[in-house]
Amino acid sequence: MFVKVCGVLLLLFRLQCCVRGQTGVPEQINRGFVNVGVPGQDGSNVVSISEHETSGDIPVFLTLSQSGNATQDVTVICSLQTGQPGDSEVQFDNITITAGGTDTGTATFSVVSAGRQVVVECVGRSAAPGAETNTTEFLPQTSAGLTGLLQVRKGPVAGFCSSLVLVPNRAGVTQATVQVQLSEAVVDNQVTVTCTSIGATADSIQLTFNPLTLEVNSTSGDVTYSFTNPTGSPVSATCTAQSGGGGNQYLTATSTGDESTLALDEGSVQFVPDTARTTAQSVGAFLVLDAPVQADTVTFTCALQEAEDSDEAQILAANPTCVPVSNLVPTAAAATPSTVPDSPLTNLSIAGNWQLGAVELLFGTNDIFKPLDVWLLSQTYTSPVQELLLVTCCAPQSSNTDPKYQGRSAAFVFSSNVATNITANLTNAEVVGTPLVERVIPNPAYVEAGPCPCDLWENQCDMECCCDTECTQDDLDIFTSCIQGAFGGNQTKELAQYCSFSGGPQEDWDRLLCVERDNSPYLGLFYDNPSAIRTETAFRTTYEANAPQYSYDETERRETVETDSSLAYRYGLATQVLYTDANGETQQGFLSFPQQTLSGQCLYRGIVRHFVTSNATCTQTLDASLCTEGSVLDAREYLLPSPATHPPCPTPPQVLSQHGGVTTVPTTVEYFCLTDPSVYVRSTTTVDDVYVFNQTSLFSDNVASAMRRCAFDDGFTFPPTPLLNATTDTCSNVVLDVRYVLSWRGTELTGVAAFVILGDIAMETVAPDNNSMVLAQKFGVEFSYDSLNATAEDATEIVDRSGNPGYDVGKVLLTGTLSLTNDSVENIGSSGLQVWSPGADGLCTSASRTAVTFREDTISGCTVRLAWDNFQDCATLRAEVRAQQEALVTAEFVSRGGNPNSTLITDWVPVINNDTADPTEAPTVAGLEPDVVDQLQGLCQDIPAALNLEILYADVGKENEFLIQEVVGARVSFSSTLWQLQCSGALAAACFGNSSALVDLGNTSTIADLISGVVQSFYITSSVTFTRVPALTPTPVKRYYANDTNVCRRNACWEELFYPVSMAFAGGDFQLYQHNLGSGLVLALFIIAVFVITRPWW
Repeated sequence: MFVKVCGVLLLLFRLQCCVRGQTGVPEQINRGFVNVGVPGQDGSNVVSISEHETSGDIPVFLTLSQSGNATQDVTVICSLQTGQPGDSEVQFDNITITAGGTDTGTATFSVVSAGRQVVVECVGRSAAPGAETNTTEFLPQTSAGLTGLLQVRKGPVAGFCSSLVLVPNRAGVTQATVQVQLSEAVVDNQVTVTCTSIGATADSIQLTFNPLTLEVNSTSGDVTYSFTNPTGSPVSATCTAQSGGGGNQYLTATSTGDESTLALDEGSVQFVPDTARTTAQSVGAFLVLDAPVQADTVTFTCALQEAEDSDEAQILAANPTCVPVSNLVPTAAAATPSTVPDSPLTNLSIAGNWQLGAVELLFGTNDIFKPLDVWLLSQTYTSPVQELLLVTCCAPQSSNTDPKYQGRSAAFVFSSNVATNITANLTNAEVVGTPLVERVIPNPAYVEAGPCPCDLWENQCDMECCCDTECTQDDLDIFTSCIQGAFGGNQTKELAQYCSFSGGPQEDWDRLLCVERDNSPYLGLFYDNPSAIRTETAFRTTYEANAPQYSYDETERRETVETDSSLAYRYGLATQVLYTDANGETQQGFLSFPQQTLSGQCLYRGIVRHFVTSNATCTQTLDASLCTEGSVLDAREYLLPSPATHPPCPTPPQVLSQHGGVTTVPTTVEYFCLTDPSVYVRSTTTVDDVYVFNQTSLFSDNVASAMRRCAFDDGFTFPPTPLLNATTDTCSNVVLDVRYVLSWRGTELTGVAAFVILGDIAMETVAPDNNSMVLAQKFGVEFSYDSLNATAEDATEIVDRSGNPGYDVGKVLLTGTLSLTNDSVENIGSSGLQVWSPGADGLCTSASRTAVTFREDTISGCTVRLAWDNFQDCATLRAEVRAQQEALVTAEFVSRGGNPNSTLITDWVPVINNDTADPTEAPTVAGLEPDVVDQLQGLCQDIPAALNLEILYADVGKENEFLIQEVVGARVSFSSTLWQLQCSGALAAACFGNSSALVDLGNTSTIADLISGVVQSFYITSSVTFTRVPALTPTPVKRYYANDTNVCRRNACWEELFYPVSMAFAGGDFQLYQHNLGSGLVLALFIIAVFVITRPWW
């Protein structure tokens, strides 16, 4: 017995050693953990320091799996979980926490570079490597505890708020101010801001900036600068800041802001409108300046010219007459054109049949516009006036002391089409009647207002109108008949149906069935004859007596978007933002985002509405003019991170947490840089051009694998604006995809997360109308329940339901995968079962995927274009197709209903996939070896080109007369096919592997290139089939009956005589069985008694 026990112990020891040798970690009795933060916190400790602080520290504390403090000295080793460009980088120092203390410490680090927030993880070691035992409390492999967050912030900067600063352009002004903004408010010590010009030359504007000192809590200030040579070329300038008193908040080396360009403020002027078309005898426009006049006056000389066509009008507009009026008017001449018809001034104001209302426009201080009219010379003309004229206004240099507008001009073009006047001589007109005497209309209730309805013409006899008093006897004699009806001359014929009919014989019953007609003396209601209105008092009296009881006047304020005074976001309400306008004042606005209209066009200023998700694809021509700041390709035109301070201005708009409130929510934006943006570029050419005969096309690359966080994305820096490389015609930093996720809880918003994908796009040099490629930008908005910030009762994972109970038709199937503990389902969503969704060109490179919806059978697919080279390695081709098809079905389980419980495995059915064949193995064909099959030229067998998904569902009940339908089974299978190049027809050249197979036509290299490039199309498909089955497995139907000799004869089964008192008759109910047995015995006793008493055998 002792020997057996020793053997068992030895076996267990060896097993333990074997396990330890495999993992390298002994089984710890009391396992220790190193946590980031302080005791009592949840581990979400966040440390944030500036890059100017060369070092810092982060608190850590120890815990044990068993209660108590650490009994061994622990060396704490901390590290960052990072790996992408733009993350914060620090170098940690190892520290030692001695046993018997408070089990807390501080891990120190030195700053390497600023960047995004990263996770800090710390582990401990309480034994030297190789000396670990099961009593060792802290091991690097097992001691990682709660993590923390660390971020090294960029140093604050100083800069101008505008990328373009205008230098004043006024006589005698050589000094001005410009605002400088700080990215952080000044703390502790004063900050001195110094601005300098960059790259100034002798021909550029010469700038000299005065230093600016900002006190504590300041965020902005005005820097004074002086300038010379204002007409020189623009020059760039930057600002730096330095903290005084030994402070390190602002350092000159790291506080340089973005460059701004300082240029002379050259004024501009324009006509509003600049073109017009008139049919009247006058036309007008406004001459508008770009800004109000600051000092002195500005004088514009205007001229009117006639042009033959629009081309000549453009030439005249580019070369206006720009001389002062005083040089044109003779000194002895009068001031009106009528007295000096041949003066140069008249030549400026008159052209064709038109004359300017003013030749000189004078702008005073604070004036910004002046009206200008053009009139016809004469009010009478015999032919239509059809002319094309041009009005030009220019500010002559000699008559203007303000250099801002000297030489500036504007043009106004109008065409006239004035019809000929129709005149009437009213002087000799004869007055008919008495105009001041009202016409008396007789009351139609007593006087026939229309005694002769057929009298239509005045002072003329109406034909066939016998009652017309203007008809003479001669007229009446030539009438062949009179107009039928009342007052027409003839009486209405009496119908036989009337009871008063007296003509002709009648039946005896006619008097009982005749129609009685009664003409009542009541003639109806008539309007009174209104009196004439000749005074204001009569008008007001009549108006008030007949004033309508309603009005179309708007008494309330018109709103462009619905508002709600309850401060609650409700479905459909516009999402509001808080922003700073050009004057520095805070305003409320609405969050706009590109959206697609019903016609397919994109509305770039569509309003984001609460709980209204949207997805849009907007196409842009690859025109170089779009590669500019402020266009739809600029990432700064969308939501920006809340803490963004580089550059310090403008202040990003912030989303309001309440509708109409003042509290904003944090906005986080993650920028991803895509190395290959080809998936966002589409062709607008025809199908023949899309299917280029020598271009292969298989599957698109994985966008996520080619996408990484942008290096500039540190949470504080604004994204770069689009930049065009004139050499390569490539536009950098182009917005490709933007997604907003708005988190909500209750009737409030709690945060906004944005995801922006940027890339470099090659712009086309052809005209936009002839572009063959377009950029397809994608935009999306969705709302997500904020479970992290919810209360403990509401902190549950939110998944969109597809029905409850059961599934609703058209809702997506919910899928998931088995958790590591094998007792629940995770990764619940709709992306586990998908089918192909082809793009406009039908190629798999542009195809997307769409989720499977309940009870909707679908079949879809896409096309791949393969050449001869693709068939040289069938194993690789087979594996790639299989991988793409399997990517459509990643789920392990499908939910039975639309509202599953992730912790109940019974709410899920497994997805059966029995096709486990290795796609890299060659198929087996009768009579050929497997390797021989793959060596066949131009064909590959067993390509899993078709994915088949079969879903079984059943009716499991009813609720409110609606069927409850659940999924009871799911299976995935692949259908293999043979892909073979067609060796006949126009693309037969694809079947030849080299040029030697063809007749040499004199250029072998050209033929070889042609053969190697010819491609053919093959198809990838996916299908979904829903099949209705019974909820329970039915009893199998017998196909035959056995010849049983015990079958009852002639329907007489003596074996069933006592069936009513058997357990089978009672259905297994013992009490019912006892009741039936007792009743049967009583009945039998009664029958026996009857036989005994009656004795029928006697």
